[in-house]
Order: sequence, then C-alpha cells, then structure tokens
Amino acid sequence: SFHFMDAELDTGPIVAQRRFPLGEPMEPDAFYAQMGPVVVETLLEALERVAAGERGTPQEGGTYESFFTADDVWLDPARSARELHLLAWAWLYTPPVGTERGLLAAVDGVTVRVLESSLTEVAGATRVDCADGPLWLVRTERLPEPDPAAATAPQT
Repeated sequence: SFHFMDAELDTGPIVAQRRFPLGEPMEPDAFYAQMGPVVVETLLEALERVAAGERGTPQEGGTYESFFTADDVWLDPARSARELHLLAWAWLYTPPVGTERGLLAAVDGVTVRVLESSLTEVAGATRVDCADGPLWLVRTERLPEPDPAAATAPQT
C-alpha cells in the first residue's frame, strides 16, 4: 500500500494497493526478490495517480500490527508452535524497534537466536515442546557472551 500521511500512524488515504501472497516462509533475499516487482508496479501506479491529482481513498477496516514488543523477543513455549514458527521468520524481515532482536531461546544453557524453524521434524534440529506440539529449531546463532568489563564500565 502507498498512502498519504496524516496525523495518525498508517491511516492516510490509500493511493495504490496490491495483494502479494506470502506463501511459506523463505529467506529474506528470496522473498524481497519476488516482492520487488510488485512494489515497483504499485509505486509507479501511486505516482501516476498523485500526478493526476488523485487524493486516494480512505482506509476502512483492517487492523494495525505493531512492531515487536518485549513479549516477542524470547521463545515462550506456552505459545503455539505455529505462532512461534511464524514469529521466528518474522524476525528475519524486521528490525527491532525499542527492544532487542529476537527470537531468542535458551538451548542447553546457551542463549541463541532462532534463524530458521520448522513445524515438522528435521534431522539435527532442536525440539522445543510448545503449547500445542513441537517446534524444531533448525538453524540458530549463538549470541556473544556479555563482556563483564562493559557491565561494570561507567555509563556515559
């Protein structure tokens, strides 16, 4: 969607909009390569409409999804496996705003960031039992150990 700005966040009149099926999660580079042409076509349409003097149509319905919150940083096995699976993938596409970058999990006493997960068993993956079934942590990265000197360094 391309829309005019107004006083509220993401509420201005829509100038051009297209649908893009998300499908199954994929690596960001592959996703952006597929989405890119749709974005360019929509932007060109929006610019043509604005140049022609159109002011867009008011937004109706829909809901606003906020940025990630502190509740989205750590893998919480009380949530559903599917919800956590989608959350792990969403973190690959979105920078953190006002929180640390997730999805973090404690695996064998080590904090890792989940880079890929699966709802079906994958050889070598770590199983996490969630509220409704298992989630498989396929690819993770170990977070660096905190620097003890930094913790005691004076804040500036």
